[in-house]
Amino acid sequence: MTAAGSGSDLPEVNTVVDLEVAHAAPLISWVRESSSEQLVLVAGQDDERRPVRPAANEALTVVWKGPDGLRALPGEFLAVRLGGPEPLWEVRPTGPTVRAQRRDAVRSPLVLPVCVTLPGGELTGATLDLSEGGCRCAVEARAGVRIGVGTIVTVGLELGGELVRTEAEVVRTLPLAGERTQLSLRFIGLGERHEDRIRALVFAELRERRRRGLP
Repeated sequence: MTAAGSGSDLPEVNTVVDLEVAHAAPLISWVRESSSEQLVLVAGQDDERRPVRPAANEALTVVWKGPDGLRALPGEFLAVRLGGPEPLWEVRPTGPTVRAQRRDAVRSPLVLPVCVTLPGGELTGATLDLSEGGCRCAVEARAGVRIGVGTIVTVGLELGGELVRTEAEVVRTLPLAGERTQLSLRFIGLGERHEDRIRALVFAELRERRRRGLP
C-alpha cells in the first residue's frame, strides 16, 4: 500500500464503506460523520445484514472507493452510540490513508440476466446477488448437463447494456424448485475495468436499498 493523495484522505458522509476486522469477512457500513479525529459509522453488518460488534479498542480498516481507486484508513473501534434510529460506531483513525489493494468483495442482491456455458450446453437465468469476486445465480436445469463443484464455466453478464464474459469456477450447487439450479460462482480473470463497474453497481444498489429501508 502507498500513501493516498490529498482530497481522498477521508470518506465522505453517506459513502458506503467496507470494514476489515481480524478473523472475519469484510463488513458493510455507511459514513455518518467524517473528520480526522473521528469517524461515525453505521454499525457494521455481515453478508446476511446482521450487525456485528467488535471488541473495545479493536483495530479495523475502513475501505472505500475514492475518485481514482480504493482507499484504506486504519482505525480503532471506540464505542457504540445509541439513541438514534440506528446504532452507530465511533472509530478513531490511527494512521494515514493509503491506497488499498483488491480484497474480498462486498456483495449485494442484484437481478441481472446471466448465461452459463458448460461443455454440455448453455444455461440461462438471472443473478441472485453479485460482487466483483463472483455471483449466485439461478439457471435452468437441463437434462444431460452436469454441473459439478470445481467445474470451470464461461459466464455472460449484461452490465448496463454491455455483455461481459468471464471464466468462473463453480463453488456450490443447490437444486431449486421449478427445474432450476442455484450456482455459486467465483470469477476468474474478470479484469479491473469490469471489477470496478460491478463494484459501482453493487454500491449503488446498497445505497438504494438503504434509502428504501430494505435489508
